[in-house]
Amino acid sequence: MAFHRPWRWGLSHGPTPCWGPFLGVHPMSDSSSTSNSFSISGQVTSWPLSEERPMASILIDLKAPEFPANTSRPGLDVTFVIDRSGSMSGGPLQAATNAVADVLETLPKGDRSGVVLFDSSVETMLDATAGGEGQARKQTADLLRQVCPGGCTFLSGGWTAGANQLSKLAEGSDAEGRVRQVILLTDGHGNEGETNPEQLHAHADRALQQSVQTSCIGVGDHYMPLQVQALADGGAGRLHHATDKHELVQALLEEVQSAGHMMLSQATLVVDIPEGLQVECYGVNGLHRRPDALEIPVGGMLAGATRTIALFVSRSDSDSSSEKEKLPTVLKMQWKGKPVHEDQEPLNLHYELELQEQPVNLSLVDQAAKVWSSAMMNHYASREHVQFDASAFDQTLSMFQKFVQGTDQAESLVGDLQVMKERLQYGWASSSRRELAALSRKDFLNEYDVRLAKMSKASMLRDADDSMYYNKRVRHLEAQLARLDQQILSAKPSERAELNKDRARLVDMIEISKSKSRR
Repeated sequence: MAFHRPWRWGLSHGPTPCWGPFLGVHPMSDSSSTSNSFSISGQVTSWPLSEERPMASILIDLKAPEFPANTSRPGLDVTFVIDRSGSMSGGPLQAATNAVADVLETLPKGDRSGVVLFDSSVETMLDATAGGEGQARKQTADLLRQVCPGGCTFLSGGWTAGANQLSKLAEGSDAEGRVRQVILLTDGHGNEGETNPEQLHAHADRALQQSVQTSCIGVGDHYMPLQVQALADGGAGRLHHATDKHELVQALLEEVQSAGHMMLSQATLVVDIPEGLQVECYGVNGLHRRPDALEIPVGGMLAGATRTIALFVSRSDSDSSSEKEKLPTVLKMQWKGKPVHEDQEPLNLHYELELQEQPVNLSLVDQAAKVWSSAMMNHYASREHVQFDASAFDQTLSMFQKFVQGTDQAESLVGDLQVMKERLQYGWASSSRRELAALSRKDFLNEYDVRLAKMSKASMLRDADDSMYYNKRVRHLEAQLARLDQQILSAKPSERAELNKDRARLVDMIEISKSKSRR
């Protein structure tokens, strides 16, 4: 890959991040792609539809090119929107303000930054439209390290102030070829101003039309997943869960650094729906369904990233015919979007997938089922304050069971969803629920999780209360600490300083989790 050398942040208040190979995405192979162009390819699990397999999945891989050689990263316009409500007092607020302060002091020249604080009111500490550089950044960084917690949570007001700064910059003569991003850090429920997730999604989507993306970092056990996810979905950004201050800093660093490798600021996949078929795309918010097409928001794409879209195809209710000659032989789609770099033409890629007769490919069924399963987990885990509809869940689970039958993963995938139903009915640890909502969203969006402490989804589904979650997290972190101690023993003297910093962070994370398990 031809990345320019990333700048180093040199943060003194947080962990050195462990970057994924492509900074925030899983690398995936795609034989049809080239290194300097966007590409699209597809595979179908089985065809035609039959009584035995009435549903097929079509897996579409959307591939972004690698970062152009000899090209500097695009300029970054970013606003940091920080929750300073009373619940953020102590570790979370100090970690957030210190991390943002350090980032402000080390952003490259030419980047523009703003800082907004909110509790029951909104305060603009640094206005990106006024330049947000040099001495202004330094002064803001010093003030950030002295911020005190306040009152309630005017989340929508804080986000709006940050987004408006970037919308104004989007109208400037130098707007082309720049990345614009709001990064929201919060630990609570928005309880003043606009609180409806659908409206928050709509506001973030309108900002996205001016190429202003929104990413959110939810901190702790009490933020409202639906609100922050609505902003991230509408703003084509990412959602991170941070259990403690160390994970908060990791998420912030990942957002800022990966923004420099953005290739596509916003994109949509338009799938033509052939007559007689029903096409679904589970887990994607903001779908626009027309009688003859399905518009799927894809969002931004990082260099080298692959986004897999799983379409689920069945006969429409109005067509009960089983004659395979009545089924279409091709599925048409269009991938369109706006590249970040000034020398790139708007993306407008047409693709036709031939639907030829073929037996079931159980490996592809497994892959599609995992996307569907992650979408279900995200949907239900994020709806903590929405009444659980067991009947609707059972209906979807029945469809899922028929689809996944015969695969190696069928039993475990169905079993996990059945356990999730028990948690939804009889109690679920708030911490596990929030972490699973964010993690499952990353899974079906092919995003990389950079956190040090990564517990499995199956494990989080079995936590009935927060004490179970934090006791399990302590054991997980202690196992990591034991492995790190062995690594330190065998490391060269020149390597031990950094490893000992990692050790200190792990020890602190263990103590934080122990204190929470005793509450």
